[in-house]
Amino acid sequence: MRQKKILHFEDEEILATLYKKKLESAGFLYQGYPNPPQDEKDLVDAWMNSPGHRANILNNEYTEIGVSAKLGNWENRNTWWSVQTFAKPAPNCQTPDANLKKQIEQKTAVYNGAKNITSQINQLNADGNALINQGNAKIQQGDQIYRSTGDQAQAQPYWDEGKSLQTQGQAKIEQAKSLQLDLNNYSSLYNEIQNLSSQYNKQVDQYNKCIGQ
Repeated sequence: MRQKKILHFEDEEILATLYKKKLESAGFLYQGYPNPPQDEKDLVDAWMNSPGHRANILNNEYTEIGVSAKLGNWENRNTWWSVQTFAKPAPNCQTPDANLKKQIEQKTAVYNGAKNITSQINQLNADGNALINQGNAKIQQGDQIYRSTGDQAQAQPYWDEGKSLQTQGQAKIEQAKSLQLDLNNYSSLYNEIQNLSSQYNKQVDQYNKCIGQ
C-alpha cells in the first residue's frame, strides 16, 4: 500500500522542529529557508542570490507569508536567524479511508496466522494418532490378559486406560478437523484483502492527484 504524499519541506533541522508542526496543523503546503545574516541587506541579498530562494520569493503561486527572527548561535557566534515561510492553503482533498486501512491490516494479520494453523493441524493429527495407537496397544494387552487368565478384573484397568487414550486422541483429531475448516476459509479471505487493498490504493491515488493540482 502506497503512502500519501502531502508536504515538501526544505529547511535546517532547527527550523523543521520549530515550524513544521505548526504549518502542518494549519493545513499548509510550504517551504522554509534559514540564513544567518550579517545585517538585513546581507540577508535579503543572500536570498536573492540563491536560485532556489529567489524562485520562491518571486513565485506568485504562494498566497501567504510568515516572517520570523530569533537570536541564536552559529559557528560559535551569536547571530540572528531570519526566516521567511512561503505558503498556500492545502487543497481540500478527501483523505484515504482510515477505517478501510485498519480493516486491511486486521484481515492481513489473521491471514498471516494461517501458517501457524497449518503447523498446529499437523501436530494435532500426529499427537491424536499417537494417543489412539497407545490406546489400542493397552486394549490389546487387556485382551491378552483376559484370554490367558479369564479374569476380567485384571484386564479391566488396561481396557479403561486404552479407551481413555483413544478418547484423548480422537479429541485432538476433531480439533484438527475444526482448524482445517477455518483454514479452508483463508482463500476467500485473501480475495477479500485484495479487493479492499485495491479500493484503498485507488483512494490514495486520487488523494495524491488532488494535492498535486
